[in-house]
Amino acid sequence: MVITRDGQSRRYRIRIGAGGHGGYPLSYFDAISPAVDYRIEKMEHHRRAGYGAPLVALRVNRERDPLVLYYPEEAITRPLTAVLHPGPTQGGVRELRIELHCPLRNDDVVIEGRRRTLAADFSVPWAALLARTGELNKSGVADLLRSEPGRKPQLYLMEPYQPDKIPLIMVHGLRDTPLAWVNLSNEVWADDEIRSRYQVWHFLYNTSAPALYSGRMLSAQLRTLRPLLDPEGRDPAMQSTTLLAHSMGGLVSRRLITRPGDVFWQAAFTRPLEELRLSPEDRVTLKEAFFWKPAGHVQRVIYIAVPHRGSDYADNPIGRISRWLVKPPSRFETFYERISSANPGAFTPEYAALGRGELDSVDALSPRQPTLQILAGLPNSHPVQE
Repeated sequence: MVITRDGQSRRYRIRIGAGGHGGYPLSYFDAISPAVDYRIEKMEHHRRAGYGAPLVALRVNRERDPLVLYYPEEAITRPLTAVLHPGPTQGGVRELRIELHCPLRNDDVVIEGRRRTLAADFSVPWAALLARTGELNKSGVADLLRSEPGRKPQLYLMEPYQPDKIPLIMVHGLRDTPLAWVNLSNEVWADDEIRSRYQVWHFLYNTSAPALYSGRMLSAQLRTLRPLLDPEGRDPAMQSTTLLAHSMGGLVSRRLITRPGDVFWQAAFTRPLEELRLSPEDRVTLKEAFFWKPAGHVQRVIYIAVPHRGSDYADNPIGRISRWLVKPPSRFETFYERISSANPGAFTPEYAALGRGELDSVDALSPRQPTLQILAGLPNSHPVQE
């Protein structure tokens, strides 16, 4: 590269590459833009002064490997900071090296032997992702009204996995999506102490389904994801998972920290599991649904406005209208209808709606619903901070 200034031309050789712990190769991203090109709206703009030029990087999620399935479908966005390292001049050509550092992984950088604070923009990646979430924004309410949701339940890593950082899984409430957590996630990244201890994950589920059904989806995805991230099981932070749950998300989360024994089965069925006519696949699914194992790695649950003993909303006129409109996921409906048709009289009167595939999330929030009464009475299966 040749730069002319004040009538004098200077020649530079510039190399660009990943920098620091956990850096990215330039080829990983599809687009990299200056953070100053973005306008932040409806959230606090959190920046850190320091050395380097803050950037935002974007990668289209092509789902080419198992781990990428756990990144948002809209895009993978990351904060980056470009840092210039001057080098020697040889043969009239000045060497310059530009390193791309991720401020989620690096708080500082060494420049010519001196440690300097790394500049950062923590909010622009959230803004860039939000700009691509139009369909997700509509799905919170829309998915309540259709039997086939627009998106399947999914656990999302909102940042690159880092050993020794505790997973903070945010579980949204009724009629919502993970978009409810964007502002709080932005605040988490902006706080030096919290950012250094926790990594943000989001869980999306269809809120027309009963909470324990969605809890089974979350538990299953955690069982698949954790070995991908920590195959040797050596990361102690993975044994200290924290759940942050709002509204119905708290009931979803309860499934991970309780051991049910046979109390739910006794409430819902008139006959033992062994006596039911079932396919091998349905037998396994039914066993997992009613005789689950808790997730011992969940060590803390933070509840926000959770209806542990139900909500009167479910039984008032608005709730009754909602129950008429809400449609459980088709997989949930057909599964229990199949069991009922092959096993007449298998469901207790209290759970007759379950046998017809009609038990939706609003029904399940009624204070009269036995599932909530049972769940509220179950002790935690292991020590959990609540």
